[in-house]
Amino acid sequence: MNKETKVLYELHKSFFKSYFQNEEELERFLLEKITCSKNDIPRRMINTVHRLVVLSDDMTKIKSGSRDLTIFFILTCIETLYTLVPDLKMKKQDIIIDFFEKYLRENDKEKIQRKISILVDDHDTPSLEDPSIEQFALMLIAVRNNLAHEGIYWELHFKDESSEDSMLHTFKSKLKKDGCFSDITYEIGITYKEFRLACMRAFINFMNDYYRTHCLSD
Repeated sequence: MNKETKVLYELHKSFFKSYFQNEEELERFLLEKITCSKNDIPRRMINTVHRLVVLSDDMTKIKSGSRDLTIFFILTCIETLYTLVPDLKMKKQDIIIDFFEKYLRENDKEKIQRKISILVDDHDTPSLEDPSIEQFALMLIAVRNNLAHEGIYWELHFKDESSEDSMLHTFKSKLKKDGCFSDITYEIGITYKEFRLACMRAFINFMNDYYRTHCLSD
């Protein structure tokens, strides 16, 4: 391990270590990405995740409580990873949906669907107790777009870890990716800690999938 590799390894080790069962798994994951000889994309991916997730965490210093700014950088991280994949052309909305549908762990999907409910401000539309992962992704996209295009950065709060109460938020969003916007009320029973853990596991799954597909194949 040369000096540059060692510096990168130690830098990422402290950030990623809590997402692996043991030191051997962590070391294999990091060294595969940092030392990949086929191209530098795995290294760029791991650097991107580290930098943007840390940046998303720091957004609470700007606006405590609400997580709109955090979500902005989490989605930016997802989009950046996809743009690093050669010859992959997808719309931004489809990227976010694809990421959460393909790379979330099944137990994280189940937790999200169990702890988030959707209520539509339309008496003809029943509330949805178990929203799809696409609908969850569309909620996050709506939060990000409201921030980026309207300057609204105080709409979404995750459940407080010290409270049993869920959070209710109403804003313009969609139930289908090709659908129309309407006022939708979301009941959020998941904490930011749970959301962040699910995203980190998905980021790791994405990077491992890229490595297997593009770095181990001939």
